[in-house]
Amino acid sequence: MAVLKIRNVQPTLLAVALLLWVPGVSLAAAPAPILLPSDVPASDVQLGPQGVLYGVVVDVQGVPLSRASVVLQREGRQVATVETDALGRFAVGELQGGTYVVAVGPYVRVLRTWANNTAPPKTRDMALIVVGDEVVRGQRPLLPLERVFASDQFVIAAMAGAAIALPLSVQHSNHRPSSP
Repeated sequence: MAVLKIRNVQPTLLAVALLLWVPGVSLAAAPAPILLPSDVPASDVQLGPQGVLYGVVVDVQGVPLSRASVVLQREGRQVATVETDALGRFAVGELQGGTYVVAVGPYVRVLRTWANNTAPPKTRDMALIVVGDEVVRGQRPLLPLERVFASDQFVIAAMAGAAIALPLSVQHSNHRPSSP
């Protein structure tokens, strides 16, 4: 009986070995689709000749990211993976117009691509992918006391107080004393 098991295992091992050896056949799972947050806006980009998508990856300060991995998916299937050059630029060829999801690490963007010379006006020729925290330079969160002073209720109350106090102070400044 043990000999029978060995005979049954050998053809199975041979079949698995052939699958691993045959070029173009892979047992690896397909890449998972990129999870897309619901609030990601789409950007319109015109493809170049032969369906080439040109783009640049920068951080929030505008510094190009070199050697960043850019993953492109369409309809949940990975279309391409490229790496940016020293200036943060990348190019992916032979694409068709349509909607693509672009991921650079955890940062995801949506691109609506248009075939060459079919894009609407004001469509860009290159995708700009900004990665990093979405804080704009010069902004910071408000401190608790600043939130009070920046609130609408405080501003309205201050305006109402000024509207009452200014006429009273002007009236008292023009008042002459009754005794010399």
